[in-house]
Amino acid sequence: MKRKNSIFFKHKKGALEVSINAIIILIFAIAILALGLTFIRNMFTKTSGEFGQVTAQVKNDLINELKASNEKLAISPLTVEVDKTTKKGEVYYGVRNIFEDTKTFDVTIDECVPITGGETAVKLVDTYETIKVPAGETEVQPALVTITSSTVETSYKCTLTITYGTDLYASKPFFVNVVK
Repeated sequence: MKRKNSIFFKHKKGALEVSINAIIILIFAIAILALGLTFIRNMFTKTSGEFGQVTAQVKNDLINELKASNEKLAISPLTVEVDKTTKKGEVYYGVRNIFEDTKTFDVTIDECVPITGGETAVKLVDTYETIKVPAGETEVQPALVTITSSTVETSYKCTLTITYGTDLYASKPFFVNVVK
């Protein structure tokens, strides 16, 4: 009888070792998953922080450019390069209000026309329809450049127009280069 009991206990001991090993492997898997998720979260946080700094730098540059000149509209960069893999880019524009009270300006970006000619104009840029600017101040907003896979690889001339009511306030061209 002793022999049967020892065999019985030996199997239970083996089953217990398998359970402990499974628990240890599960704990390691959860720990590695947590480390991986933390790493990914930190990478995205750093990326969005850097994007915010770039935006602040561009905003300061546009404000300083408008303060140093008599212009009412500034665009940065004047040439945006968009490749067909990312399909997106950004351009920033600053509007200076020379009036004595807060004004809301209408913003339009016409269809972009290929510089080489031949191709038809395309809608590449979207932005807010209005921009509210306090008296004597400058406001900066982004415009999103989006292309599709069918967009022809060439340079496009786009025009950003600012109007107040029916009157033209400012207008300036910028360029979008679509590359492979």
